This record gives sequence, C-alpha cells and structure tokens, in this order.
Amino acid sequence: MGRKRGRGGSFQKKAKKFWKQNQTLIKGGLQFLVIAVVVLVIAIPFMRVDNPGNTYGIDVSSHNGTVRWNEVAENGVQFAVIRAGVRTSRTGEIYQDQQFKRNMRRAWFHHVDRGVYFYSQAINEDEAREEAEAVLKSLSGANLKLPVFLDIEDTGTEGKGRADGLTKEQRTSIALAFAEVIADKGYTPGVYANRWYLNDRLDAAALKEAGIAIWLAEYTNNERPAYSGAYDYWQYSKTGRVPGIDGAVDLDRLP
Repeated sequence: MGRKRGRGGSFQKKAKKFWKQNQTLIKGGLQFLVIAVVVLVIAIPFMRVDNPGNTYGIDVSSHNGTVRWNEVAENGVQFAVIRAGVRTSRTGEIYQDQQFKRNMRRAWFHHVDRGVYFYSQAINEDEAREEAEAVLKSLSGANLKLPVFLDIEDTGTEGKGRADGLTKEQRTSIALAFAEVIADKGYTPGVYANRWYLNDRLDAAALKEAGIAIWLAEYTNNERPAYSGAYDYWQYSKTGRVPGIDGAVDLDRLP
C-alpha cells in the first residue's frame, strides 16, 4: 500500500509555499530588526531622558581631587556644579580650576547635568565682567543644563580678603554685571551665597527680579532651610560622601 502523507508534510508544504511567496518581505523585516538592535546597542549608553524630579547633585573643584565620574553617576548623582576658576583674595589674579576641563568632559560623558561656578573676589563691575569673560572662555560654548554661578562669600580671613569690605550695594552691582555678560551669551546666570549674605550683604530680591538663579548655601538636617527667600538650588551639606570622590563633598538639591 502507498504511504499516506501526514499533517507534518502538509504543514511543510504550506510553509515552503509561504516562504516562496513572502521571502523578500521576510528578509527585509529581519534586516530591519538586526539594524534596529545594533542602533539601540550603540545609542542606549548616550540616551538621556530628562527627569524634572532631579534632586540629587554635587559641586566639585580641584579640592575634590580626581573624581571617578563613572562611580558618581552610577550612584545616583544627577547634576554637578563644577568650579571653572577663582580670583585670588589677595592679589586678584584669575586662575582656571586645575580639574575643570576633565570634570566637564567626564561629567558629560557619564550623563551628569552640568553647571559651573566661579569663586569671585571682584571689587567692582569691571572686574565682575572680567570674571564672566574668563568663565565664558573656559566654557568654549559648552552646553549647560544648569546656570553659571558667581560664588560670593566671605574669605574667612577676618576681613583681609580684597572683597570682604564691600557694601551690599557694591556686591549686588557686581553680581548684576556678571550676570549681564553671562546672559548675553545665552547662559542662565546665577549667584551662590549663604543665608547671611542673601539676607544682609546682597539684595536678593533685585537678583531674582533680574532673572538670576539663587544657589543657597545652608547646612542643616532639616527638610527645608531656614532661609525664607526664594531660591533655585540648595547646597545642604559640605560633609557628604559619594562613591567616586575621596573625602567629603558638597551635596545639593532642587527645592
């Protein structure tokens, strides 16, 4: 007797017929799938989904040594304010921070949002503009997610710092002059100061009115600072510990 063809043979016949009729479409689909997978493998490390809830950040300078940014990013740091440079409190010379270029490159590579700050010892508006130009030169057009801050604080040298004796009006005019230059180049200007300075040594309301971001320094274990004015960033600790940084580091958050 002849051997009957089973269901398996019938399925194979149909499959061959389907392949013959649709092989071009199937091959195209497979090629597209392979290309899509390759693109995703390459692109995923560089993709960043902006998170409006970012709250955890740090600020760093050469005082923090060589930062291991891969560890910093892996441990939840979402933004960093990086010191661009300083003006010395005695001679008034301007220096770029020794770790600035490396910190900027590595933070960007590991998808940490960046802002920068400059430690000011300007004693007039011309020097404030000079400090702003120094920062802009260091940035070389880099894209920033956070502002460019002017760091205004007491030197802790019992009034021996060149800018320690300025009046409230002088400090405010210096901040406004710095901000004008920064904003003119498309960056958001900011001022870093502690609660004492914001209350008594700067016109914080005038700064906010001019569109200047306020970065408040106030160290407390409370959920909110005691400062009652408006602020945009809060440096809440100077003794933080973050994997990738040896020793203490400043910690920051959004309000």
